[in-house]
Amino acid sequence: MMGVRCVHQVKICPFSSQHVLAFFLSCHPIPMIAEVPCSQVVTLAKKAASDAAGSSSVAASCPVLMGLKRLSPKDAEEKLHPILTQHGLSLAVPISYVSEGLLDGFPRLKPLDFINHMAASGHINKLLGGKQVYSSGPLLQDFWDRYQVEHPDFSLFLEDDVDLSVCIPIFAHADGGRGYKKSEFMVFNWSSAIGSGTGKTNAKDNFAARELRRKRRAMNAQVNLLGHTFGTHFMWGAAPAMWHKDDSNFQEMMTVFGKDLKECFDVGVTCQGRNLRLVCIGLKADLKLQARAGRFTRWYSTSRKSPYDPNKPNQTPGHCCWLCPAGSVQFPYEEVHTEAPAWFQAMGAYAAVPPWRDGEINGLLLHSFGYVSQPAKFYLPDLFHIYLAGFGQDHAASCLVYMLGPVFTGSSVDDRLGSLNHAWVYWKKMKKVTTHTYTWTRNMLAFSSTKVYPTGTWSKASDTAKIMEFILYMLELFSDKLDQDKILHYIQVAGRAMGECMRGLYKSDLWVESGIKWQSCFLFMMCTLRFILYITWKPPKLHQLDVVTPLHPSQVISEEKGLARRIVASGLLFLKAYAKLASLTYEKGLRLFVYKPKIHYFHHLMLQMRSTLNSGGMPLNPLAYSCSAAEDFIGRASLLSRRTAAATTEKRVLQRYLAGAADVWARQQ
Repeated sequence: MMGVRCVHQVKICPFSSQHVLAFFLSCHPIPMIAEVPCSQVVTLAKKAASDAAGSSSVAASCPVLMGLKRLSPKDAEEKLHPILTQHGLSLAVPISYVSEGLLDGFPRLKPLDFINHMAASGHINKLLGGKQVYSSGPLLQDFWDRYQVEHPDFSLFLEDDVDLSVCIPIFAHADGGRGYKKSEFMVFNWSSAIGSGTGKTNAKDNFAARELRRKRRAMNAQVNLLGHTFGTHFMWGAAPAMWHKDDSNFQEMMTVFGKDLKECFDVGVTCQGRNLRLVCIGLKADLKLQARAGRFTRWYSTSRKSPYDPNKPNQTPGHCCWLCPAGSVQFPYEEVHTEAPAWFQAMGAYAAVPPWRDGEINGLLLHSFGYVSQPAKFYLPDLFHIYLAGFGQDHAASCLVYMLGPVFTGSSVDDRLGSLNHAWVYWKKMKKVTTHTYTWTRNMLAFSSTKVYPTGTWSKASDTAKIMEFILYMLELFSDKLDQDKILHYIQVAGRAMGECMRGLYKSDLWVESGIKWQSCFLFMMCTLRFILYITWKPPKLHQLDVVTPLHPSQVISEEKGLARRIVASGLLFLKAYAKLASLTYEKGLRLFVYKPKIHYFHHLMLQMRSTLNSGGMPLNPLAYSCSAAEDFIGRASLLSRRTAAATTEKRVLQRYLAGAADVWARQQ
């Protein structure tokens, strides 16, 4: 980024490249600061000022450059950031320090100070999806009206004299990134539930689609996945391993985080005559961190690792879900083939049982509004880790391993993998698709032998969706084999169903339309036409197991009405097809399509959406509390931690984040 700007300025600036660098360093120093030590920035400033001395160049009169050249490279990190703040090149949010307890001296950015700065600088609209404060009342009131239908037990609705039209819903988030010497670097942040959308419909679409998108944005709230994450997510604190590896310190961090967020509701900020408040509606994170924060006694790590033996009375119950009793013998989580599993029917009596021991409630939840009838709902299921970085990888790996025989031919497994790689390279070039997965090997599929279940090991979760597109493309090329091979047929059914489910979510608003409205009809019109043209044959009459009814994706489009119901029907269809695949491969003695608890969490999401629809409400888009954008934020913050001294990382990351956020906010203006 920096190099592009410098090249652009060299064409029009008569000064040397050193002057050009100084000019951009004075105007936009943040990209350089994020990549090199501050001492090097000071050294460059001194050289640039020396070259420009006595001339009439911009660098000679730049106040920022004049301030930087007076600094010593030895203490540049400490004294550079106040200069940036003085000249508006860093956000003027003060760094506060915890003054008591285990975290004495720990630096953090209090959310109340953050929103006060937003109100003073005119950036409060970043919490309102771009809307101005004077027009945000109906938007916020509509959010809480719909949220009350879906979650009537949320304790905010039990408060007296609360004006919901000034309450901004937010999510808390925490996760670990790669820090110094590959240690876990913990980042705490928060973000608004209302954003600018997903970017699924963009400027490349036709004019009618762009007009529709503008109208929908004006009418409906959007999910918060679009835009630079320094402009949509806001840091609270950053902790290297020496701070958070002790669980008591980590729990204290969550407690202070919760108190600071609660202060934003109790005090609020006055902006344009309205006292805006922040309301945390849940913690979004991968389940491993949620289990640590909530001290869960049931999650996927507590599921059974071996068959249940009635002769062993001391066996653990095997519960694998923090929301329900699934995982025990009476409530198997593998019942993904049915829309009325045993665990779902038992949730009414089991919902009030929290997944933690008495007296071990998390400090963030303790100081936040909770859910009275089901306290565990505060911990939100993350679709990003559930599907793209979860069972979606296992599903895609099993599909590819099975296709090594009928689709990717060869005399040995290695030859078939070579055929797969040739097809993979050709497809990416033809479709102009970029992935982080370049070559398929046994290790990539965790396919050491036929005695183990394949597992996708690619590091980038975004590759999962592209791999599924590749699988569907190959099945179309070999469509003549689908009539004879039941497993290939159901691989295609499952892939199409999940594709329609995810596309529907990404095209949807913050609240998924539950009725037949013109927006919903338009969004699925192209999908419907594609299926009509795409599917020109009738599926063969396959052998049916009692537990699975073989459906076809075209039935989902034609039978269900309304965007939300089509999404739910597509998701449930995928689960039924997956159960069918697991059954068929088990009958053949193949170890494919393994059952893991994450597929049960997806079942939860679909049934929760259906329950909201049946009660007359509109379900909140699961992408609203997905961690895909938050993971990007964690990566950026972790990169900053690797550019600072290990002894002062927790403070330096906050300072560099404020400088980077100021640069991003200025560009967005």
